[in-house]
Amino acid sequence: ISSLAIGQKTGETPVLYAGTGENWVGNLDAIEGAGIFKYDPTSDTWQDLTPYNSDNTIDERFVNISRVICNPTNPDQATISTYGTNGVSYIFQTTDGGSTWNQRYSNGNRIQQVIVSPTNYNIQYAAIRSSGIAKSEDGGTSWNSKSITGIGSFNRLEIATSRTNPNMLYAGIVGSNKSIL
Repeated sequence: ISSLAIGQKTGETPVLYAGTGENWVGNLDAIEGAGIFKYDPTSDTWQDLTPYNSDNTIDERFVNISRVICNPTNPDQATISTYGTNGVSYIFQTTDGGSTWNQRYSNGNRIQQVIVSPTNYNIQYAAIRSSGIAKSEDGGTSWNSKSITGIGSFNRLEIATSRTNPNMLYAGIVGSNKSIL
């Protein structure tokens, strides 16, 4: 399992989403995933939410799920970042508990994570290897890319939002020119 998210309305039993696979493709011990799953403790079952092709193979865009975020007030709403076997990264959104996934963004560079503001689910960010970030202000429906400049070339990028200002980001960057935190 590469990523987990818990969605829980106040006073209700939580729903757990689990993404499989690794986004850090290329390392010797990378594990290819099997899609995304959801656990419902009220029925004590795991449900496979992964889209499949007509030949019953996993949709290549869902093989490696790098991150999952879930709306804390509506567990039917979730956003995932994926890395497909075609070398493209994607962001998908569900509003119906994973019955359908709508592609909302794609990038030729690896989307390494998606995060949500701790105070506003509508504000979401994606960290994109070698290029910068993408931001959504409508709960993951639309995304705008933003470049990171002035730091030289970089590879891995991890981000976090401020708890007091959802428009402030913190970044840990590993690159060939310098590493910054």
